Amino acid sequence: MSSRSNPKGGLRARRGDAGFTMIEVLVALTILATMAASMIPVLVTGIRASQKARLETQAKNITQQRIEAMRGLPFHVDRQNGPFLDLLDVYYTDLSTATTTRAIGGETSKANWISNAPGTGGLPSGPAYHVSYPSIPGYPSFTQDVYTQFLRTTHTLATVPAGYTSQVVGSDDPPALLFGVTVITSWTSGQSARSYRTYTEIADGRTSVALITTQAHSVFLRAVSTAADGTTYEGHVGDVQADGSLTSGSLANVQAASGYFELTNQPRVAGAIGSAVAPPNPAGSAASFVSPQVKASGSGPCGWGSLGKTQYDDVSADTAQGWPSAPSDAGTDATS
Repeated sequence: MSSRSNPKGGLRARRGDAGFTMIEVLVALTILATMAASMIPVLVTGIRASQKARLETQAKNITQQRIEAMRGLPFHVDRQNGPFLDLLDVYYTDLSTATTTRAIGGETSKANWISNAPGTGGLPSGPAYHVSYPSIPGYPSFTQDVYTQFLRTTHTLATVPAGYTSQVVGSDDPPALLFGVTVITSWTSGQSARSYRTYTEIADGRTSVALITTQAHSVFLRAVSTAADGTTYEGHVGDVQADGSLTSGSLANVQAASGYFELTNQPRVAGAIGSAVAPPNPAGSAASFVSPQVKASGSGPCGWGSLGKTQYDDVSADTAQGWPSAPSDAGTDATS
């Protein structure tokens, strides 16, 4: 097959080798643009759905972080132990309805007590303490509201005493050891406001094992005797015992007995006995009591043990700076 020479030195193209015309190109571009335009809403919808899912996931994570942070705090540490931060200090401070702005742990919050929450829109019902966070560190587009309530073991609302405050010694005891917690994390997605809500309960998980224990025992007179039949007699005069322990709070306990007798397999016979516990007893509390004559079994004025009138004075217990302590004059007074 041959081709003809072009008079100008080139080769003449055949009719079948012609390219696209301008009209064909414009038609193709129009079709492509129409298809692309129809895909834009799908792409926008997909981007919005992805953004919505991302924000919801962040809200769930932020909510869980709040709950874990609350569980990481000790439920209650006695105020007398010092300014230790516990769950009540942050999330159930007092019964003031006035809104207070606070900065705790790098977070700024507003807090107030609500005498009767409405129970609508995901809010709890009844008395609750409200802590709001207008901005969360690391997540400035989110806000958060935390509502807490004291619960009985039956999961019903516990009554909070009128004078309750976690900031004052003697008024900081929680009315219950169970917390109902509602956390609401909010954000804006497009033109709509959205929120994620969850509810959980936090209980006081403190163990009863004391970290520190102290003991003191003082006796003015102690007599022990064993009879031929093996019966043991023991008598104490001026017996004082002081005990202290420290867990999340400190406790001091003092017991003073003017005198008592014990005989094998027989109940203890005691004279005047006094005791004091701190808290709530303040240091230096005093009491006195005079009992009539105390006599163990026997005939007439005699017996295996007897006391005349007995008395105790100045039985006190104290905790200082969160530590259990014994009064400086703990012990017996020989002149008494």
